[in-house]
Amino acid sequence: MQTHSILLLLTGLLTCATSVWATPVEIDLLGRSWYRSSTNITTWSKTSTQIVYRPNTENTEALAYFANQSSPVTLDIGEKLTLSFDYTITGAVNNRASSLRMGLFNSGEATRVSGNFSSAAGADDYTGYFITTNPGATGETGTALRARTDGSSTSYLLGGGASSVPGVVLDSSASTKVTLNASYSGFLEIARISATEVRITYSFGGESVVWTDSVYNYTSFDTIGVNFSKVSSADSTTLTINRLTLEVTAIPEPATVALLGGLGSFLLAVACGRRRQR
Repeated sequence: MQTHSILLLLTGLLTCATSVWATPVEIDLLGRSWYRSSTNITTWSKTSTQIVYRPNTENTEALAYFANQSSPVTLDIGEKLTLSFDYTITGAVNNRASSLRMGLFNSGEATRVSGNFSSAAGADDYTGYFITTNPGATGETGTALRARTDGSSTSYLLGGGASSVPGVVLDSSASTKVTLNASYSGFLEIARISATEVRITYSFGGESVVWTDSVYNYTSFDTIGVNFSKVSSADSTTLTINRLTLEVTAIPEPATVALLGGLGSFLLAVACGRRRQR
């Protein structure tokens, strides 16, 4: 085989390796119908480009459905779901534990809301993962990954006050320091890596952390939830979300990557050897 033929074949293999990654399917969550706690949110404005969210005090949450209840987005092994968002906090930054929460859930067989609700969304049986942070923390602390379990025993999707966050803490090692009027980009990525494990990567705009969950292993999702609260009704704290998207991506099987990588290395070695012989 001539050297130039080997290099052409190597180029083809690299192209093939790139094409193994499927084009992500993107869902613009700002275009969905949202339902909210109408009595606890002072200002709520949603357009196709942003959400402006000013809470009264606490127990203020909003949610939207991005899939039918009978056919949620279910991850196969090698697929991942990524929630991405840009946000800014204006007016004041509250030093309040877990006052900003965002996550992905499965409504299961629970009765879905179809309009704004007075307090809780009736989400007792929802399951999923969500991240929380304290935007007013004086240091880079206060960010955590949690699992909302069947036994969360609250009808609030992401919980009520600072002391009533549902589910269990999986990890609390991420660092976040939110500054007033600054824009941040965060994400929550859930990848199914085996039949019994999911790998979760998350950030509120600071340090990103990777966590592997083999205890709950949630892989089906149909709901996005946001919860934002403040210390006092007199505070002017406002959350603006400028981007909120969801992507589903198929990732290559390890065997495929290993095969392509092995063939590529072999052909490259052959090509280099032929060049040395000249």
